[in-house]
Amino acid sequence: MTSLNDIAVTPEDAKLITQFHTELMADKMELCGRCQQRWFNMELQKDDNGVEVCQACRRRDMPSKRNQPGQPPLPYFYSAANKLDFGEVPPQLAQLGELTPVEEMLIARVHVHVQVLTVRGAQYKYRGHVVHFLRDVGKVYSQLPCLARDLEIIILRPSNTADHQHLQRQFRRQFVVRRKVVTAWLIFLRQHHPGYRDVEVDQAALEALPEYGDLMDQLPIHEVDEAPVDPNDPVENVDFEDQEVAAVPNMVVNDRELDLLRDQLAGEVQIHDPMEAQLPRQAQSAAEAPLAQAHLVMPEIHSTPLNEFNRSQALLSLAFPSLYPEGKGEFVMPRQRSIDYDVYLRHAMRWHDGRFARHPRFRFVAFNTLMRRQISVRSTFFCKRHEQLNPEPLDINALKDAFRNETPEGRRLLESIVRWTGSIRGTRAYWGVKLQELLAMAYALKCPSAFITFSAADNHWHSLHRHMPRYQEWLAADELHRMRISVANLRDNPHISAFHFHRRQQLFVKLLLGGKFNLVEHWDRLEWQGRGSPHSHGLYWFLGAHLPDMSSEESRETFAKFWGIHVHALNPETNRQMPVGEANPLRAIPGLEDEPTFLLLSMVIYSLITIVAQANSNITDTQPGTAPPLQ
Repeated sequence: MTSLNDIAVTPEDAKLITQFHTELMADKMELCGRCQQRWFNMELQKDDNGVEVCQACRRRDMPSKRNQPGQPPLPYFYSAANKLDFGEVPPQLAQLGELTPVEEMLIARVHVHVQVLTVRGAQYKYRGHVVHFLRDVGKVYSQLPCLARDLEIIILRPSNTADHQHLQRQFRRQFVVRRKVVTAWLIFLRQHHPGYRDVEVDQAALEALPEYGDLMDQLPIHEVDEAPVDPNDPVENVDFEDQEVAAVPNMVVNDRELDLLRDQLAGEVQIHDPMEAQLPRQAQSAAEAPLAQAHLVMPEIHSTPLNEFNRSQALLSLAFPSLYPEGKGEFVMPRQRSIDYDVYLRHAMRWHDGRFARHPRFRFVAFNTLMRRQISVRSTFFCKRHEQLNPEPLDINALKDAFRNETPEGRRLLESIVRWTGSIRGTRAYWGVKLQELLAMAYALKCPSAFITFSAADNHWHSLHRHMPRYQEWLAADELHRMRISVANLRDNPHISAFHFHRRQQLFVKLLLGGKFNLVEHWDRLEWQGRGSPHSHGLYWFLGAHLPDMSSEESRETFAKFWGIHVHALNPETNRQMPVGEANPLRAIPGLEDEPTFLLLSMVIYSLITIVAQANSNITDTQPGTAPPLQ
């Protein structure tokens, strides 16, 4: 008779599991004394001055790269002398606390997105939804603070909001304004930030701000259908900061594509890197503007747009003054040693105090501007071939004739020209290329042995949260308080969470799938859930695994025999009830010495059944006709 305290895996499997956790726990975040980046496994070594320097800095600052014949040595790459030290937030500002989102918008000289906030009802567990619509930048404000009506924010809320505190309190904290804090920041920025020296402080607008209050009622509000709310739900148990946040990127390249192609064919000088210079931009006429589609009316986009790819205007530090209080380290600054935009963003996201990674909007703008740059630089023009419209092979002379002569045939040819972005990660063309790669793998390797989804239990992983802020507090907290810290950490440190998930999956595939099943090849795709947690779907090919051939009894038996020793459908305690005081095993903090016993697996199975049953029960309450709770 097997005891519940017996080990539920073989000794060989136990060794693989121990090796997995040992390597995972060996990861640690380190601080480079030269670049001031804080990141994982930086391979620090002391330099001649006793400063611990990471491998990336040692490679960039090799003597051969710093010393030029007949010239003084160039500065270290990430140094203040090379304008790549962001500096610290001054103590007098740090002691005021972090700016709320609306406070920063009030003092920002440029606005880079339209923000739409949706107030949710009971069926969404009161979790609001925020979407940032990234766009071209309008004018540079010369008078601050902005008025509430100038903030490009739209609030969608149910028509019964006034009757329920649950709905009234959503997003309120985001719109809290402290007049003294806004005043202190504006005074400091005018004195220390080069981009704010010509700003006029509007005293009347300052006086109109509340001493301590919110501006939510002064913003554009659109009423939508009523939201079902249970009046018996206690408001104090609702976490109003747990919101789903997303961004809709603006991937439209400003330069007209046919103009670019015409310039190339004409042999004119072409600017290949839009980060190096600003191309002239003209406002579209009504005839040239794209056809209107059904859309939500946004606040007006101002004239005199500011190109994020220029090197004369500091977009980032004007849009996010809390990150650049003194304007230090702006991308557009002239440097002795130039830096690529993607390297610059990585440097900012890994800055030791975490303020860039923690900022709720910087990550979206950084990603959007990076993608737009890649589209401008790396995309290619293609002409679609059509047997009837374009029967003859095309050459450069035919394209030149189409530009010179306004004929119907030439217009059809020009309309068939498209951009190809297959090398740019995340675009539709990119995933089209990946699909062809996957089909080729399936053709060569036959049917994959397994389809595996890796999900993130990132609210509970001890191996993750030991890298996060407030770790000791998280370790000592009760279950409810620990969950709140976990949610805040994941919201504020998505770069750490993403790295840890990727690292965890890599180790699992290498050690467990490779060591146990003789992994030959795999193909996977990362996706992100609403709260920002990653998960991965993938196909895996194992050496010696039998194909799922169900055509005969023999092939079915062979397939079942191979997998039967690995897959079990047994609940060791079918009538289990959770004893009083027993902790949820999914939220326990494991140690390397812990071994998976049948009792632990039984507790896990019971917890999963309970969670799924509760979820199904909630669904059936709001959506009649769905499946009953899991038994």
